[in-house]
Amino acid sequence: MGKFSEWRDQYVVWHATKAQLPVGTGEVICQKVRFSGRVQKVGFRLELHTLASRLGLVGYVKNLANGDVEAILQGHASQLTFLMNHMHRLKRARLHKIEVYDLPLIADGYFEIASSS
Repeated sequence: MGKFSEWRDQYVVWHATKAQLPVGTGEVICQKVRFSGRVQKVGFRLELHTLASRLGLVGYVKNLANGDVEAILQGHASQLTFLMNHMHRLKRARLHKIEVYDLPLIADGYFEIASSS
């Protein structure tokens, strides 16, 4: 990993750590979310992973071969809304489109960065 990537990753974690998180309210839901735009090589997955872990969400985030980022997110509705709004406001990324699909609940677990597909 180069110095720039190391510095960027430290900044991304710092940025995600300082975010004020909402209290989890509402029903627990599971959604598949596809983020399109300039979302790779800008720390997008790391920021999403850090926030999702802090929120106690279950699921994963990964890069797709077409340049999109896909996430499976399970948690309280208010937490998922917060996370998607936060990611949309990132200045280092340029989101053109967010697609959201409802899924059945998955087993309890943790949040991870999955291998790219």
